[in-house]
Amino acid sequence: MSFPEKDSIAVVTGAAGGIGAAIARHLVDAGCHVILSGRSTAPLQALAALLGKTRTTVCPADLTDESARHALARLCANRLDILVHSAGLFLPGPADNGPTVTRLDAINVTAPMALSSLCLPAIIQAHGQIVFINSTAALSPAGHAHEAYAASKRALKHAADALRPSLKGRHVRVLNVFPGRTDTAMLQKVLENEAGTLTPPALLQPDDIAQTVLYCLRTSRRLELTDIVIRPENA
Repeated sequence: MSFPEKDSIAVVTGAAGGIGAAIARHLVDAGCHVILSGRSTAPLQALAALLGKTRTTVCPADLTDESARHALARLCANRLDILVHSAGLFLPGPADNGPTVTRLDAINVTAPMALSSLCLPAIIQAHGQIVFINSTAALSPAGHAHEAYAASKRALKHAADALRPSLKGRHVRVLNVFPGRTDTAMLQKVLENEAGTLTPPALLQPDDIAQTVLYCLRTSRRLELTDIVIRPENA
């Protein structure tokens, strides 16, 4: 199976900016038709205009809403080759902060897993690929101020790992990508919470993550890729 096959369809959540927008750009450049999803309509429309409206479909959606998930899934019910979960939320707080934990879990865990479930018939039919953009916060102990966020990302990893064996023999790849600190609007919120800054050389760029994701999508389907960790050099 080559990538992309003719008329390949991809969905990218969190496509309004940052890593999601960068991945969408690379997928279009590779020849896919990309369904752009996010909560903010204006940046999605701007990205679609940049990439070409014949190569993109805009679907604004708050994926914590069940009806919005169903609407997005209906757009790709006939075929879905690639599903990229890039939408996410950072909120500071300890793991025992109930409202924070609930909000983070809704966006970082429940939404991507529920959308994956709705899209699975189309993905299975296409022998497609699912990519979860996670965070290196899931892989190491977090400071007290970031515990809730890190816990939601660990939960996402465990949920994605649990999905993989259920698809054994169906030729569907489930890939976890763990970027380190990347120059995005979300990271700026993290830095503001830390009351600190990082120099540019210590940060990854969204394009770094997008290039890595596209490399993984292009690898032979004879091999199984499960976890890709990307960190700034010398971090």
